[in-house]
Amino acid sequence: MQFNASKCHVMSISRQVSQHLHYMYYQLCEVVLDTVLHEQYLGFLLSYDMSWSNHIHTIAMKAHQKLGFLHRNLKGSPLDCKKLAYVALVHSALEYASII
Repeated sequence: MQFNASKCHVMSISRQVSQHLHYMYYQLCEVVLDTVLHEQYLGFLLSYDMSWSNHIHTIAMKAHQKLGFLHRNLKGSPLDCKKLAYVALVHSALEYASII
């Protein structure tokens, strides 16, 4: 299996921001990997301090955008159609992996 080094990042998990300075360099296929504070993984926005605030903010913002889209485009639609669209687009995005 070949790795695409440009898609790989390094993230140290710690409560101290100073831990995330570039004091160590990691290489993969002779490419120095970037150090990041946040990374998207399987639909989650993981943070270096394991805080969920960025993830929750992002999910809420996307849900609000989808709700606005539905509100603008389904004005004259029957209530059943609006409910189905809400459950399919907005509610499902909010409920994705909510158990975590």
